[in-house]
Amino acid sequence: MEEKSIKLKGHTASIFTLAYSPDGKYLVSGSHDGTIWIWDLQVSEGRIQVPEGRVQNGTLKIRKGHISSINTLAYSPDGKYLASGSRDKTIRIWNIHDGTVKILEGHTDPTRPLTRPPDGRYPASGSDDGIIRIWNFQAPEGRIQNKNEPVKTLEGHTDSIFTLVYSPDGRYLASGSGDKTIRIWDLQVPEGRIQVRSERAVKILKGHTNWICTLAYSPDGRYLSSGSDDETIRVWDFETQETIQLISEPHNIINRLVYSPDGKYLASGGSDTIIRIR
Repeated sequence: MEEKSIKLKGHTASIFTLAYSPDGKYLVSGSHDGTIWIWDLQVSEGRIQVPEGRVQNGTLKIRKGHISSINTLAYSPDGKYLASGSRDKTIRIWNIHDGTVKILEGHTDPTRPLTRPPDGRYPASGSDDGIIRIWNFQAPEGRIQNKNEPVKTLEGHTDSIFTLVYSPDGRYLASGSGDKTIRIWDLQVPEGRIQVRSERAVKILKGHTNWICTLAYSPDGRYLSSGSDDETIRVWDFETQETIQLISEPHNIINRLVYSPDGKYLASGGSDTIIRIR
């Protein structure tokens, strides 16, 4: 297969995060330069192309407002809104079409991961302050209906939150931290509000000997995989909370894990520049 690529230029500093829109038409990038670029892409005959003559450098819009690095990006399921988290300790919810923005404040340290449940209503954010905040993200009639305060704060980690992931059914939220633990929070949504069922419902998974960098649920929710700075991957049985598989990758920090849609394969990417599919 002939390898072809395109280069999208515009940022003036390192790019920390990328996100595709749900329809695949746009690629969004966040950078250390504090800007978000939305790139207009087209797919023709299996190839991604930047429409020539439509927008300079292929970019559609540039979003400015954060006063520090953009660490994380997440789209709403309908593609109308984009959430961004920054080292400036804020989250911004952007209306993609008109550029209006809602600023969510509460974290006392830089915001790192953002994740959304399957229905997209309650995105969760984690920070270097060790606290998880869950926000109400509903957009009836095309408007953002958010308060500045989070719906719920989850406390327990004693170090930075590096990764967050909802279970496929949206009931559980898993978090990975610099404190070397994974916490699984049991959530329920009575009358449209998220609540932690009880402190006993928080499961703590221990085994890694360094930071938890990435988490991934299998599509059926039976397994949770974790990648760490300790150069290992652990596959946990969700019900028993036991490690059922330990994969050692010497000299390789595991930065990213993702399951295939059918759950048969687990892909990993790390500091050794190699992608492995198991």
